[in-house]
Amino acid sequence: MEAKSKKQEKIKVVQELHEKFDKAGAIILTDYKGLTVAQLTEIRNRLRKCGAEYKVVKNTLAKRASEGTDAHKLEGYFSGTTGVVISYDDVVTPAKVLLEYAVKLEPFKIRVGILEGIVLEPARIKEVANMPSREALIGRALGGIQSPLYGLAGTLQGVLSKLVYVLNAVGKSQSSN
Repeated sequence: MEAKSKKQEKIKVVQELHEKFDKAGAIILTDYKGLTVAQLTEIRNRLRKCGAEYKVVKNTLAKRASEGTDAHKLEGYFSGTTGVVISYDDVVTPAKVLLEYAVKLEPFKIRVGILEGIVLEPARIKEVANMPSREALIGRALGGIQSPLYGLAGTLQGVLSKLVYVLNAVGKSQSSN
């Protein structure tokens, strides 16, 4: 009976991981060998704050879970001590957090990632981490849209002000005649 329950537990883990892989916008594999539990917990908490998850996975289960998803492209990288970062919306902030810890904690390594179906080596993940956050990009886009509108509004206001001055001047000159 015990073997049957372990098998069912593994099936459940594979199903849950498959669903997460399927929904993920980005998946990054790390090597956490040599980190303490406290360090891993700190990384997990930081990633959770930015909408990502950090899971320590068994490689065989992760390979099975990746089938039928973009994560399947990472199958050859599921070896050794594997930690998986799964990000759903914001892909830049989790990459920044991982890069920070890769520099801060020597044994922690970013192995490989996948972003919208494209496999990224650590150097490319670093490029993603150096991008502005989603909020900053949205702010820049809105600023770019607003700037010409403010310019147009200012120009129209200036034209209207001049028209009012001209009309006032014409009205004064006609009243003095």
